[in-house]
Amino acid sequence: MEKIRIFIASPSDVAEERILAYHVIERLRAEFAAVADVRSVIWEHEPLLATADFQSQIGTPATSDIFVMLMWSRFGSPLGAEFTRADGSRYDSATEYEFEQAMTAFNTTGTPKMLVYRKTTVPSLSDESSMAQYDAVDRFFTKWFINTDDQTAKAAFHNFSDVARFEDVLEIHLRKSLQGFLPNPTNLPAAVNAFIGRGELTDKVLEMLRGDEFRLVALVGPGGAGKSRLAVHLGNELLPQFEDGVFFISLAAVTDPELVPSAIANTLGIKLSAEPELVSVIRDLKRKRMLLLMDNLEQVQAAGKYLSEILAECPQVRAIVTSREALRLRGASTVRVPPLALPGKGSTDSLPDLQQYEAIRLFVSRAQAVKDDFELTADNAKHVIDICRRVDALPLAIELAASRIRLMSPERLALALAQRFRVLTGGADDLLDHQKSLRGLIAWSYDLLDEAEKTLWCRLAIFADGCEIEDAQLVCDPANDYFMELDIEPLVDKSLISIQHDASSGQARITMLESLREFAREQLLQSSEYNVLQQRYCDWCIEIGFISEDTAMNAGFEQRLGRLDGEVNNLRSALDYCLVEKQAETALRICGGLYQYWLARGLLIEGERWIDKALALGGDELGAMRGRALKGLSTLLRFQHRLDDAERHANAALYIFTHLDEQKTRANVLCELGAISQHRGNFDAATDYLNECMTLTRAQVVADQSLSYYLIVRGVTEHLQGDLGGAKNSYMEGLSLGQAAGDKSRTAMALLNLAEIIEEEGKSSQAYTYYRDSLQIWGELRHKLAVARCAEMLAGLEVRINNRPEEASFLFGAAQAIREDLDVPVERYNMPRFTADVELTLAAVDQQEPLASWNAGRALGFEGILRHVQAGADNNRQEFLSADGI
Repeated sequence: MEKIRIFIASPSDVAEERILAYHVIERLRAEFAAVADVRSVIWEHEPLLATADFQSQIGTPATSDIFVMLMWSRFGSPLGAEFTRADGSRYDSATEYEFEQAMTAFNTTGTPKMLVYRKTTVPSLSDESSMAQYDAVDRFFTKWFINTDDQTAKAAFHNFSDVARFEDVLEIHLRKSLQGFLPNPTNLPAAVNAFIGRGELTDKVLEMLRGDEFRLVALVGPGGAGKSRLAVHLGNELLPQFEDGVFFISLAAVTDPELVPSAIANTLGIKLSAEPELVSVIRDLKRKRMLLLMDNLEQVQAAGKYLSEILAECPQVRAIVTSREALRLRGASTVRVPPLALPGKGSTDSLPDLQQYEAIRLFVSRAQAVKDDFELTADNAKHVIDICRRVDALPLAIELAASRIRLMSPERLALALAQRFRVLTGGADDLLDHQKSLRGLIAWSYDLLDEAEKTLWCRLAIFADGCEIEDAQLVCDPANDYFMELDIEPLVDKSLISIQHDASSGQARITMLESLREFAREQLLQSSEYNVLQQRYCDWCIEIGFISEDTAMNAGFEQRLGRLDGEVNNLRSALDYCLVEKQAETALRICGGLYQYWLARGLLIEGERWIDKALALGGDELGAMRGRALKGLSTLLRFQHRLDDAERHANAALYIFTHLDEQKTRANVLCELGAISQHRGNFDAATDYLNECMTLTRAQVVADQSLSYYLIVRGVTEHLQGDLGGAKNSYMEGLSLGQAAGDKSRTAMALLNLAEIIEEEGKSSQAYTYYRDSLQIWGELRHKLAVARCAEMLAGLEVRINNRPEEASFLFGAAQAIREDLDVPVERYNMPRFTADVELTLAAVDQQEPLASWNAGRALGFEGILRHVQAGADNNRQEFLSADGI
């Protein structure tokens, strides 16, 4: 991890600004914690009298990475006679010495980065000493920053009068300086082989995007022309220019233009809320300098309007788009990506001259990758030229052809290509000529497979975005004909599929180039087994996507979410198929299972859109799958605070489950209606719904553990109404049922709510224990939001009862980090207590560094709270703070 040291030189008259600078550094330290170890060095008390050993440990101005100097009306303490310049002259002050040490290092090595700030407010000069100091400061700035006669002026400085403005400007300057020490962020895929050719085209696009005139460049060409690979190459070349990063956004599996903003947000890690995805994206990119690489836009051309809006609202964002069709967007500059350069017919170029042509160099390079002794010779050169010409010099086609050199001579390969294209010419009228040639080459590769390989390859094309090997076995092998790990190897060798290994999960994933998948899928569509495979694919999506209400509260929930993150495009593809084929029941089954995923990932609008479309297909108006989808839609709408729509859909679900006499699901919907009424503040209706759902649950032959949850939700209603006795009884019964069933989530939920009642009864010690016990269970379940709420309740007791405001500040800061990550604010009914506790905490903490504990908590977040639980209630604040100077 990069270590970055910031040295602050500041006389005593800017002590207030020094503290603000320290707070800025602490915020940035937390922000950059994942990629850099940022430390601050502040010498406040006669720093130059420190020992050499001390200086070697904490650093000096010359050895720092960033030097910050704050000045107003004085220099600081004068130095002893032993501190002199090389010419024998003495330094007026420690601050001048520190500055000149840093400036000398900067002139020699380029570091530290120099940031100098001068306060312009008129000071109160009460005596001759103060006037002398003020004059010395003025001479200093004249010498180093204003007077250029003696060539000593080296840099600019920043004036300020408003302290708050100074803090904002310093944070901007420091963040930019810190970014300069780090590689710019990117998700560009690592190249597995050298990028060959496209020299002139690369230079052209680089010149366009490095200037001020062009902000959107579209790389347009046929499939297989190498547009994506060129875009990635350009992205790597341009990465140093974009401090906020270069990001590759694949649209290969996106078929609905409305989902493009979600794809951008997901790639960039932008937290979405109930507002339109595009609004969230624009807000995040508003002040960023970033390059977006949008790949395969042709199938969602209508989404170009979203890209136009992003560029219009975000002036420092630029984009490269790859498409098979020209963009119909104002301001888009189209760059055609032609075939690679080839010698003309009848050329008599020598061997060295031939290898200057891009197509020949690419073929030779890829052929040597599969047959290391391959060379371009006088005997095979004409056949290599013929091969490249017959595949239209398209990079993908050349690479596919070169992969055959392991088994075929160039002469044999050229002959085979000639025969195959005579048979496989033409294609659909709307295909470009180059696409027709590529189809011929892919079809030829397909015909070289044996029947089992053909069948497997086409079946694998059912997956829209690849799959894990076990899933391929499950979906693509209904008769158990294949040993998937072994039988996919020939397809890998023949460059028809690829295998990617996930370092975190250890799983191997099968992927396929989109142009290859399109061809294979066409063959599958013509076969008699397509419908069977598509239904198996949908069944697989139903199975992996189904998350029940109970599962959403269990320890494995986060793991399930991670699994679905990798399969979201497959799930979308299955839903697309259901909508096109009007398979209402299957679509509703997928949606009913997925709503917990959409809820957890903040994809509320996308989930709402899918469920609406599935419901519109019709199907069984009283079917259980329709009822579950309606219940899921109600929950998604409730979290968007669209309570009228949520209530309408919940009532429709209730009608279905009442008609079906499904008591468990009916009770679940009644609880949803209770929660909606609770949000409205209609506590009487909430109580009625919750009592009815509990009556239904109690009437079952085998008591359902959901009763524990319903009791707790009812207890919240009673608590909000001021019925502490009723709420306590509900919480106690819910706790008892949860513990008896071994249900950790309900146990933790009951403990948390019960602690609030006990605290109001004045039993603070017991309440503290309950909060901690609840927090520990939520921590084991990795339920971040519940951990944040527990931490906030504990923080209140720490400051009000235990008189430990530093501990409370740490917990509040850690909880804030969690809520910011999840984009979930403090609950409305908890806000009065929360606000009062925060105000009390900030009033009581160390006034020299009031936000130090808070920022330390923010830096550690969820893990910091868990450390608090593990360490025990008697730990002091220092055990939770890093040792870096807090």
